[in-house]
Amino acid sequence: MSSSEGARRALVIGGTSGVGRGLAQWLAGKHVHVTVAGRSQERGGAVVEACREVWPEGEFDFMSVDAFSIKALADACAAYARSSSRLDYLVLTQGMATIQGYTPTDSGLDQKLVLHHFGRMASILALRDLLTTTSGKDGADVRVLSVLSAGVHSPLAAYKQDPILRNNYSIKNAADFAGFAQDLCLDGVSRETPGVAFVHAAPGFVRTNWGSEFPSALRWMVRGLQVFGKSEAACAAEMGKALVDPRYAGGFHLMGPTGNPVPKTKIHNDEAVEFMWKATKDAVLPAMTGQPTKSES
Repeated sequence: MSSSEGARRALVIGGTSGVGRGLAQWLAGKHVHVTVAGRSQERGGAVVEACREVWPEGEFDFMSVDAFSIKALADACAAYARSSSRLDYLVLTQGMATIQGYTPTDSGLDQKLVLHHFGRMASILALRDLLTTTSGKDGADVRVLSVLSAGVHSPLAAYKQDPILRNNYSIKNAADFAGFAQDLCLDGVSRETPGVAFVHAAPGFVRTNWGSEFPSALRWMVRGLQVFGKSEAACAAEMGKALVDPRYAGGFHLMGPTGNPVPKTKIHNDEAVEFMWKATKDAVLPAMTGQPTKSES
């Protein structure tokens, strides 16, 4: 670590584009040192340079990681934890928009669900000790922000019958599962991690490269509609409230696109939290060491 060891630090996974890129630059504007993590070194390097323009005295770097692989995420986060003395903000924005069916990754879990849920939980588990250690430092206000669909998705009533969505996969079910599981698991991990805030947020409609995996006709339709969306910078200013607003300090929270709290789904209860958090850990922990998930083995 440098002489700025006591300064706030953030890791933005998915920070090479879209909302993650906007949040990385927003954090730089708040004088937070930022590590941008993603697959593309070229895009990551561009974000790093943009952050340096915002705050020339800041420390910014790129961490290469394939967010489709839970093991790669776990390894990268473990390496970050070994080399860093603190982590004040963990921001998770990795994602994709696709109409493909269930597409297994190296762990057996679906690509989209790894990006939107399982990989995010693996990152939190790999960094939880560092987050907890940081929360004990003077003046620390440690927070985890996962940007996906809080207050937008529907609950998935059959979550107990298919806790990794292997048998009932559809575009709508995948979206609802990822959002509902994020709600439950961030609530679950918050109960085990006092001193750290966990916020699930929805960004709203943003002008990003979201939908680049769609077929051409659908992709161009999305691009046309995005003219009416908010900019990355405007979105980041709203999403950034999860990291600084006193309403979101400590515990578990849901935040909507305008930065205000939104309610839980009607079946978000202690039983659902306990079940989904355990099921997710059962799927993720083996994958973090390169083994197939228990549900797939």
